[in-house]
Amino acid sequence: MISEDEKSLKYYDELRDPQLGEYLNVGTFQDGIAAVETEEGWILIDTAGIAVSSAVYENIKLNADGSWLKNGVMLAKLDGAYHLYDKDGEQFSALSCDDIDCIADSGSLIAFERDGLWGFADLEGNEIIEPAYVKARNFSNGLTAVQEETYWGFINTENALVIEYTFLDADYFDDDGTCMVTTASDTYQLLTRNILD
Repeated sequence: MISEDEKSLKYYDELRDPQLGEYLNVGTFQDGIAAVETEEGWILIDTAGIAVSSAVYENIKLNADGSWLKNGVMLAKLDGAYHLYDKDGEQFSALSCDDIDCIADSGSLIAFERDGLWGFADLEGNEIIEPAYVKARNFSNGLTAVQEETYWGFINTENALVIEYTFLDADYFDDDGTCMVTTASDTYQLLTRNILD
């Protein structure tokens, strides 16, 4: 259990007793390791609260479920750039970017920003779609939301536009094939993806 007070986050056990210390931000434990933000930066700790890697990262991207690792990939910022790291905190690809989205889907492409534009890379760090979009989300269920100028639309993994640029904002497709989109100020709609086999 994680609890938040005014300035810090803490881990609690099932009896609601505080554990490990206080942090600025925390991720979930995965195989006995969690990503936490301290005053010095982000580190990986074990269940005793002891740092398990020597690196102190400027940021570690947490996924929507609070995980810091998905498909063996951690997205972290070190020396001013985001890179891909393995579960031991070792950089394993040459991908370097200014920003990166969390991993939304197992095996999907990751949205990254370089020089103000967003493109996509695979989980090995190979650039698949070069940066060309104002903003982008990660792929989920084979599609992703991308912004060109003002509006958002959706592309597939071949970089083909499959849903026109008509939305003010768009989220990720969930496992049920639905996605929240904004069509006007404070107006949200549920977009349903029709999947044809």
